[in-house]
Amino acid sequence: MPIPGQPAQISGPSTSEFARFFTGSYLRALSWLWYKIMLGVMLVVTIVCAFIPLLNILAYEFAAVIGLIVSHFTAILVIREINLIREGLSHRGPVSEGPHSRLVVWGVILGAVAAVGWLMLIPLAGMVILDLILSIRNCDPLTGFIFFMTIPVISSFFAGAVAVFCSLVTPNRSRAGWLYFAILLVFFVRMLLRFGVGHTIGLHDPFIGTLNLPLYSQEANPDFGFLYSRLFVLIFSVFLVNLSVLFACGKFQYYGFRNLFGNFRKFDTFMPELQTLMMTGVILIVGLCNMGPLGIEITRNYLEHKLDGEIVTEHFIIRYPTGGEVEEDIERVAENHEFYYWSIYNEIQTAPDGLIRAYIYPDRDTKTFLTGVGSSVYAKPWTGEIHVEYSRNNIRALKHELVHVISAPMGVPFFGSSLLVGYGEGIAEGLEWNTGNNLTYHTWTAALREADDPYYDGPFFPRDTAPDKLFPENASGLSLLLSNFNQGGFYEGRITMNYYVSASHTKWFIDTYGIDAYKTAYIANDTVRAAGINSTEATRLWMDYLDHVPLKNGEIEFARLAFAPRKFTVRVCAHETAEHERLAGEFIRRRDWDSAYGEYSILLDFSPENIRYAYQQIRMLYFDERYDAALRGIAVVREWPSSEGWETYLLLLEGDIYARSGQLVMALEAYEEAYDEALATDHRETSEMRIAVLESPALDEFLAAYREENNARWRYERARAIDDGWLPIYNVAGSLIGDRLYEEAQELYLECLALDPEFQFVKRNCLYNLGVCAYRAGEYSLAGENFLEAYNIAESLYVESHPSWDRVIPLDRLDVWAASVSDWIKRCEWRQDWPGI
Repeated sequence: MPIPGQPAQISGPSTSEFARFFTGSYLRALSWLWYKIMLGVMLVVTIVCAFIPLLNILAYEFAAVIGLIVSHFTAILVIREINLIREGLSHRGPVSEGPHSRLVVWGVILGAVAAVGWLMLIPLAGMVILDLILSIRNCDPLTGFIFFMTIPVISSFFAGAVAVFCSLVTPNRSRAGWLYFAILLVFFVRMLLRFGVGHTIGLHDPFIGTLNLPLYSQEANPDFGFLYSRLFVLIFSVFLVNLSVLFACGKFQYYGFRNLFGNFRKFDTFMPELQTLMMTGVILIVGLCNMGPLGIEITRNYLEHKLDGEIVTEHFIIRYPTGGEVEEDIERVAENHEFYYWSIYNEIQTAPDGLIRAYIYPDRDTKTFLTGVGSSVYAKPWTGEIHVEYSRNNIRALKHELVHVISAPMGVPFFGSSLLVGYGEGIAEGLEWNTGNNLTYHTWTAALREADDPYYDGPFFPRDTAPDKLFPENASGLSLLLSNFNQGGFYEGRITMNYYVSASHTKWFIDTYGIDAYKTAYIANDTVRAAGINSTEATRLWMDYLDHVPLKNGEIEFARLAFAPRKFTVRVCAHETAEHERLAGEFIRRRDWDSAYGEYSILLDFSPENIRYAYQQIRMLYFDERYDAALRGIAVVREWPSSEGWETYLLLLEGDIYARSGQLVMALEAYEEAYDEALATDHRETSEMRIAVLESPALDEFLAAYREENNARWRYERARAIDDGWLPIYNVAGSLIGDRLYEEAQELYLECLALDPEFQFVKRNCLYNLGVCAYRAGEYSLAGENFLEAYNIAESLYVESHPSWDRVIPLDRLDVWAASVSDWIKRCEWRQDWPGI
């Protein structure tokens, strides 16, 4: 009886055997009918993506879509190939000669990935060609290529590794497919659990990488955390492949699952696999233990390790970083949280059980690393937590995010909000009622009905034409507004505008029908049960209500100017735009005017008609004291068709340039013209203040203060020695308020009022800040009196500028100053009874 041969060893003739399995896997994939169908599918996917703004650029989202498709098709190819060769390999004797299982496994996987490479090439080449045809401004090609190589390519290899593992631990293709699906389901459930109970707002999956929702993070770059994450997936893939080699030997030679452990002792046969398994296993364990520091995946434990401070109040657990400005200011931050809780609860009569978790990040970079949301802030109502960025003054959108969490019991169970985003965001914006600009949400919405949309022939919300779904430019304002309160309708059109419209709708509904009716309508826009009218009639009544908003032509033009540019277009890469806008902002903070100018040049190249970027370029020239170049820039921009509405901005900047360069007569003319052309209240007030500065004998000190921000207070103090009027005192007091020196500021504001400034808005501002000073000193009754006086002046100023106001809509719904002062008056009343931290 002949002695059976030994299995192929490491040093055996492996090259030809590997080529046989690689070529077989590759060619059988290419000849398969479903592979040819997939070629057509990928072509269709590419064409469809070309018409979707989020996907028609070579960037993260496009790579993720392609990776999600081709990776799972790679798994299908691998499972099919193993099934085809399984019988021939498994009928060999236990010790018969034949290919090493290493050659089988690697040949099959790499052959399938190579075949899928052609599927990947179609969208990669197709998108580049379509971008050229459609003149779409792509993202950075290198960034796009890195995303494409790290998502579809690595994901395909990972899917192949999982598929070969499933094929070799199961006896047939059907069971291998079910096991692969089960593993896929585990990954999907884990992703949902991480999104549901974790702190981040994004998704994390080995097939698509880390995804932060575009609404929260428009900037998408392959940072180190992303690259480490993809490397982690690649290492895990190698680990699975080498483990599969051990399974393959036992499976193909009838030893069964138990032979896996015996193969660990065959050092001469499996030394490379054993070494690689140990090495990759150690790396995986180390990576899992350091996911946070590496940025692979930020866990809540790591988040709370970084935000290591904690303060517990009546309704909150607030986490913050210790050893810095946030810790020094944490009691004021906690007080703000408690006041907003009180005011929100009083309005909606709803609150969740238990404490709300608030995470306060010290700066944007830390928040971006720990959450991935970039410049945004967010809440997770279903987990009862908010994530915001610290500010010395008012934390941006703090009340907005708290509304999301505190109103959670009103929403769908487990989700904590309305299924209609127009309601969910509407109540958050409506209760905060702070637009951050000159107009309230009612004013914005009323103005947008009158403002001409430059992209369509008519106003933003035309009333006279019939709805037409095929041609949105013919849609009526009624249909557009109604769509805002349907599922998905909020994300159609200009999303920012929909926030404003939803806030106006919420405030009107609550003021008219009460909070109980609003709660009834909240989840499904059920206005019939809530108010006895259908949604169409409710919208008409809301529009009739907005007819009582007094509008000036300047406010209508201001609305047109604000919403004319589209944030997302099919022509410009939103990721690149967001990145360069961020860089420009960083350079401005560093006072690196030349670099900021360069960033705006890039942005202008992206969007040549965007006057905002051109205006910022001129400002950089002004700050860099290149006045002649700045004036030439203003002259050029004035000729642009898109400059309509920007005249006030240009005139104010022109006046500043003339003032700095000593051309005072021309500066005065520019400021006076800016006052006449002003669209917004603060533009007129700025013009008046600039004129007052020109007339001051301490003009040089004021100009120096504007130029030297760090020495501004010192310059204002010098101005007091020259100018005995109210102007330098007012500016010094403002500087003290910014540094929270409230006692000193209070004395100066009183002195300023004693000099009887000629501008009513200056008196209003003084009284407002006196209220803040008294509040910070614990004199809440005095603070309330100051705020009440400020409110009265705000009312007189509003009536003077809006003589058609019929008082049907309350003043604090129409005037931003009245709304802010009214909030402070309520706060003073609350603070007198609040026991403190």
